[in-house]
Amino acid sequence: MTTYLPPVLPLTVTLRTAEPQRLPPFLGSALHGALGGALYRTVCAFPKRERCPGCPLYARCAYAALFETPAGVERRSTPQGERERCPTPLEGGSAAPAAANDALHAAGIRDQAPRPLVLASEPGWTRTSGNPFRLAADCDVPFRLTLIGRAIDDLPVVIVALQAMARRGLGIPEERERDGERHRAAMQLVGVTTDSAHVVYDAESERFNPPPTAPAPDSGGAGEATIEFVTPLRLKHQGRLAGTVTPPLFFDTLAQRANALAVLFGDNAAAVDRAAAVAAAHDVAVVATRLRRVHVTRYSARQRQRMQWPGLMGTLHWRGGALRELWPLLHFGERVQVGKGTALGFGRYMLRGAA
Repeated sequence: MTTYLPPVLPLTVTLRTAEPQRLPPFLGSALHGALGGALYRTVCAFPKRERCPGCPLYARCAYAALFETPAGVERRSTPQGERERCPTPLEGGSAAPAAANDALHAAGIRDQAPRPLVLASEPGWTRTSGNPFRLAADCDVPFRLTLIGRAIDDLPVVIVALQAMARRGLGIPEERERDGERHRAAMQLVGVTTDSAHVVYDAESERFNPPPTAPAPDSGGAGEATIEFVTPLRLKHQGRLAGTVTPPLFFDTLAQRANALAVLFGDNAAAVDRAAAVAAAHDVAVVATRLRRVHVTRYSARQRQRMQWPGLMGTLHWRGGALRELWPLLHFGERVQVGKGTALGFGRYMLRGAA
């Protein structure tokens, strides 16, 4: 069922407040905007350009690859009016086979590709009430950052961008006006660690320690699992946001995401037999479904307004021998998230299984 899944590197990033401040109730969106801006300012050689495609460094740009990920082949016009291929940041400047675009279309990807950098808040750091987090100075703020496939090579520049993001600030200070100018409350980057507690970066030594090879997805399946959503899940079914979650819908969405990530950031081939995954999911028994519909508030910089995004939080308890076969896919999703808005922090779950 699962032939190949791209390597995944989940990291825990810890920031520390330098002054009293308020953080938004949903950190994922704020982190995405702040880190994207910091990375852009760090790497962009031509900041006056209106768009990334067509830039002479486009095929080698970490910002374009991580935050403006193209879906398939970009095209540009030649002086003779012809259309020629424009290498994308995902390809390292080489031509991707046409089969890659076909595989993307089969995975449901048309104009917007999934991002190879995924952010999510840690448990307890999502408030559906809309009330901000009020923090004193010297409070640690952890979150998860996951790099997928070839994006793992961009880790050093991502850490530089994290440092810049922290210095620029993320929260709103107690005194918003300082010297007549609006500003963000300062933070510092304390450290970056892997799931195995390997220290990739710490502020005291200011050293970068390359992480070990990203581990393969867990193949040791269990016949029972509890899925706990740490951030709201947004699944689409027949064009609408799903009000509940069934095993076939969940694994169909997850297989689609795994295939898109494998094509874009892996070996240009689909990773999962999607039909087989859905068929196996029909044999998974639902023991309990404890989900609640929630709304989180996020600020859209592009639309310049606050938006209410609905989603589902809670737990799913499933049982069945088919889960053993589906376990590598389930474990992969635990690290890369699932559903709509994963780059903004939605769809993170934690997995508990019983032999």
